[in-house]
Amino acid sequence: MAIYKLQNEFLTLTLESYGAEMQSILTKDGVELLYQGGEDWKGKAPNLYPIVGYLPEQKYIYEGKEYGIGGHGVARINDYVVESQSDTEIVFLLTQNEETLKQYPFNFEFRVKYVLNGKKVEYVLTATNTDSKTSYCEIGVHPGFPAPLGFEGVKFQFDGEEKYYTVKNLDSEKCGYRYIKEDGSMPLDSETFSTGAITFGGLNSKTVTLIRDGYDHDIRVDISDFPILSVWAAEDAHFVCIEPWSCESAHYCTSIELTEQVGISVLQPGESVSFSTAIEYIEK
Repeated sequence: MAIYKLQNEFLTLTLESYGAEMQSILTKDGVELLYQGGEDWKGKAPNLYPIVGYLPEQKYIYEGKEYGIGGHGVARINDYVVESQSDTEIVFLLTQNEETLKQYPFNFEFRVKYVLNGKKVEYVLTATNTDSKTSYCEIGVHPGFPAPLGFEGVKFQFDGEEKYYTVKNLDSEKCGYRYIKEDGSMPLDSETFSTGAITFGGLNSKTVTLIRDGYDHDIRVDISDFPILSVWAAEDAHFVCIEPWSCESAHYCTSIELTEQVGISVLQPGESVSFSTAIEYIEK
């Protein structure tokens, strides 16, 4: 495990080779944009591959054989090598190993590229099938942001008008609830995440902004490249996660066959799939 830093005139980005995970996004004025972990959640910004969410009983079937895989896959629990690095850009690479093959029986290359661009952290996640057979994968990101006073005066602001979108939640009665108002605002409160993550599909918006009363800045996340957005916080949390995903959580699929997961990317040998996002510091 090693620590790396990128820096420009606005931001300093600290990353860890384990999970290729962001550890800190610090502004030039010393303001920390990322949640720094705690008893309520020890994560900061995990990268998700080859599944997002949790499979029922954390297992699936592929070609008649059962495989066990933890929540959000293997990308967040392995050490990466650095392919390239400059002052403002770095590329991490993970390939299959003995442990990943026990959970995910495919040869692969999974790259995470980070770029500092003004007041943005841009990143691209790319999965490549280096196997001789068809592979299947899901990709997502899971950054957490501070909400030290809880959710009073905290809201999401979507940049588009939101009339028609789908909702998934562990509580089936909430699946039709209109969390996002037509003007794109979504106020948060202590009950918002009482039944777990809220997963949206069919959004019109390209970005979602975290707005917190009393802060001199907002945080905007680019969701335009992902078809699914999940938002989540633990009970009594002092953080909130904004999670663009390539498909719905595996939890919602009625089949445990890997090839039947809803929205899963299908890659022929040599093919790649990429998704990009960005976290932007917005000064008020």
